Amino acid sequence: MYALFNREYKPLIFTAAITLLIVGWLVVKIVKNFKRLQSIRLGLEAEWAVASELGQIREPNVSVFHDVQGDNFNIDHVITSPNGIIAIETKGRRKPNSLSKEKSYRVTLKNDSLHFPHYTDTKTIPQAQRQAKWLRETLLSATGEQNNVTPVVVIPGWFIEHKTKPSVLIWPLKKLRENYRYGMKQNIAAEQLQRVNHQLSILCQRNSDKF
Repeated sequence: MYALFNREYKPLIFTAAITLLIVGWLVVKIVKNFKRLQSIRLGLEAEWAVASELGQIREPNVSVFHDVQGDNFNIDHVITSPNGIIAIETKGRRKPNSLSKEKSYRVTLKNDSLHFPHYTDTKTIPQAQRQAKWLRETLLSATGEQNNVTPVVVIPGWFIEHKTKPSVLIWPLKKLRENYRYGMKQNIAAEQLQRVNHQLSILCQRNSDKF
């Protein structure tokens, strides 16, 4: 006989109870890890889709950088040209099961919040703004030159409805190549652009904190 909480239990019952507790804990862990892996995979697929779309830009003097390393974060994509710089934050979001097909793929932008059918995202737009600011300050520190960096959010696979004017540019994937020029807000001389691209190429190197 075994004692637990001053009560006696037969060995078989005690063992079965402990086994059920362990199995239950393992199932919960497996479900949580599976959902986390699904989220990671969706994010990676969204970044690959954006990277593929950007790879089709063939305009002269336009450069694309991927996975620019920041301080414990990364900027998914950066585009530079003689007309300016944009920093892209990519968001992969799973569509909910919905009887209404129209609602299942529509995200509404209102007051710098992204309203998906199943939840509201208030973090992505401030995140894109912080990253653009960090890149602007980093390039200034490295080159000694002011550069405007426009924050952009790209959400592959969703129709974006604007209810209010956003503080950052937000596009679906299919509009990226058509719209990216709208984020270019500066005339950059050839030598200055070369210096910017050099710093970005260094920032794309993982674990590098040197200019």
